Amino acid sequence: GELDRKPVATIVIEEAPRVIGVDVLTTRNDNIYSTIAKEGRKFKVGLTAITQLSSVIPRSILANMNTKIILGNEMKQEREAIISSASQDLSEDDKNIASLDKGEAIITSIFVPFAMPIKIPLFEDIVKEKGIPRDTTK
Repeated sequence: GELDRKPVATIVIEEAPRVIGVDVLTTRNDNIYSTIAKEGRKFKVGLTAITQLSSVIPRSILANMNTKIILGNEMKQEREAIISSASQDLSEDDKNIASLDKGEAIITSIFVPFAMPIKIPLFEDIVKEKGIPRDTTK
């Protein structure tokens, strides 16, 4: 139908607990962002939540986020929330998550049968390597 012709849209929320944290949703009930996290896929709308505090986002919302890009996090409580909501079993990766360095991440997704470690090069290193001149006039 008409929905099939519509593009996929993604809403990105920085500091996600401010709008989908337990405290916010408890005092104001569900909001549009929690509804999108739970039901947006059927309308081709996705939600990207950026946070260091996964433990304050309700499990029902975390579980509905299909892909997670996990960066290093030294806080045990936060790692436990990440591990318990991941698409794959990350129970053996607790220490790995704690020690991820800049540019390193673990991706979990319902679309892939295993967690994938990735390394993202620093932008500055790419610029140097490619010999791209930096515009310093701005």
